[in-house]
Amino acid sequence: MPLELFRTTPFIYSGPDFKFLPCGVISDVMSYRGRQFERFYPMTVSSVEDNHVSDRLFCLGFFYIDSDGGLVLFLTHPCWISSAFESSFLIDFLLTNVEEFTRSLNCRFIEVEFHDELTSKVAFPTSLSHFSYDLGKIRIQEDDLSIMRRHGFEEETALFCYERKISDSEELLTENFHLPSKDYTVTSINQTEFRQIKEKKNPLPIKSYAISDGRPFVISENLPFLPNTAFFAHHESDVVGFVRWFPNLLELLQTGSTPTPLLFPHVLKTYPFHYGKIFEWSLKTEDSELFAILLLHVLKAMKRQGLGICQIGNVQDEDSFVKKFLEQYGFQKVHEVKILRRQVT
Repeated sequence: MPLELFRTTPFIYSGPDFKFLPCGVISDVMSYRGRQFERFYPMTVSSVEDNHVSDRLFCLGFFYIDSDGGLVLFLTHPCWISSAFESSFLIDFLLTNVEEFTRSLNCRFIEVEFHDELTSKVAFPTSLSHFSYDLGKIRIQEDDLSIMRRHGFEEETALFCYERKISDSEELLTENFHLPSKDYTVTSINQTEFRQIKEKKNPLPIKSYAISDGRPFVISENLPFLPNTAFFAHHESDVVGFVRWFPNLLELLQTGSTPTPLLFPHVLKTYPFHYGKIFEWSLKTEDSELFAILLLHVLKAMKRQGLGICQIGNVQDEDSFVKKFLEQYGFQKVHEVKILRRQVT
């Protein structure tokens, strides 16, 4: 992994084996159809000029099994480390080699995460992967998207992130919805309870985007469970909704210089974070009161911890209920990411 990457585009890595990332090692073996291989593949494209090697482009690839049992390679947004000169050639080179590599493993699809519109600071996590860039520092080349489309990638979906000041959101929601609710009971839950809810055979249908039913949200696999960062709602004996949020780890990069802040868990409890982000959520029905009651519990928890801004991410373009609700209560769209996909032939 090129050292210059963290200098030009700071990032947070929250995946497995994070203790060894500073050594340039990510080891996580997976099995597929009788074969075992590494799940993570950091990919760097370099150029040579006058016997000098320059790292130019980086992305992190990882394999997962999709809902149909097929093998998929997911690529994070290609990140320019140095000049984007000859960008077309370099991305062509990257994708051509990726296609050959995936074909050798009988991989069905390649997916690429492409950050598009950006109008505000975006809190952690900024990616569906374990690799969250500070999007205020990343170079986004519009031509990169057209190059990917030329390679046969098509837009699978678009995901949005919304934000609003916590105090304003709480005030407006409180005017229309009241705690405690007559119909729903909301409780803070621990890691074991949260895992049990997500592992149910009949998952709640209205939910944040997930790359696969088998891997609901990969970034949450290694995040510690902080107090009052996960809530579920139940009606009588049924679980009808849940939310999970996390403070913006990218703020730690302002005072510390490490891509692996999870090595220092005591900092998470004492750092004065300003942003919090709901990155995982699910509802049983399109019920405004249910969603509002869950949001109010999150907003109050964030406010008690001194946060000022709440963001809600991984809202699919197709999810008209959630988009309409958030916009109705003053949330502004601040980020769009496109998920591109192509079949390996």
